[in-house]
Amino acid sequence: MARISYRRSAFSMIEVLVVLGLLALLFAFLAPAVQKVRQAAARIQDQNNLKRIGLACHAYHDVFKMFPFNGVKNSAADPKDRDSGSWAYQILPYVEQNPLFQSPKDGEGVIIVIYMSPGRSRTGTVTEGKFKGPQTDYAINTWLNDPAKGTLDAPNSRPRIQNITDGTSNTILSGQLALRTTDYDKTDGGEGRESIFVGGTMGTGRNAPKLVGDGPDIDFANRFGGPFPGITNMCFCDGSVRAVSNTVNLQPHLTPNGGEAVNID
Repeated sequence: MARISYRRSAFSMIEVLVVLGLLALLFAFLAPAVQKVRQAAARIQDQNNLKRIGLACHAYHDVFKMFPFNGVKNSAADPKDRDSGSWAYQILPYVEQNPLFQSPKDGEGVIIVIYMSPGRSRTGTVTEGKFKGPQTDYAINTWLNDPAKGTLDAPNSRPRIQNITDGTSNTILSGQLALRTTDYDKTDGGEGRESIFVGGTMGTGRNAPKLVGDGPDIDFANRFGGPFPGITNMCFCDGSVRAVSNTVNLQPHLTPNGGEAVNID
């Protein structure tokens, strides 16, 4: 009895092209959804960073009866001088970075993860100037230390919670600072992006009321702003973290005693 053999036919070129086309369409539909999920995760992590920064500032306040401030102009970080460096240096012991606080000279190439916005995917080391060290994507509200003018490098006025008469939930403690997207890949600080190891600079402080989102040609100097479309994450003096619309005028929420207890929502 003869055996019947079955021969399996191969896919034709047209069938292969159809399958590849369907896969391409599927990826095209999925890509925006995946991007949205990644961006949402980055926003959450960014808010977590600010939450930890806010808690560290409150822990600092518990010990020294004052919030950290942006530091004295050109003051190099020194663990023996509490007014030296920026606020981001002053709170290092409260973000599990005490060895770096005690020995800032060893921090030239160090990256402090919670000081870097995950929405930017950048390294964050500073290699320019004489104050070498890590930088931060977050800035303190310098009106807390200088309620009259918000000066970036004003002497320490010992800003306290009880001085925030407009309400801690209405007054900004810190927030994201604006950055040009063309600077994301730079390992040096660039214009106005000094290390946390030097006090009184725009690298760590902000006082301007206008928000601006990241972009290639933005006016980022002294501006709060971030990488997320339409919003900037902010930490308030009560420790809460909220996304603020970039259309909001921040001035009533920067001055701690302006007589305007305005809810930012």
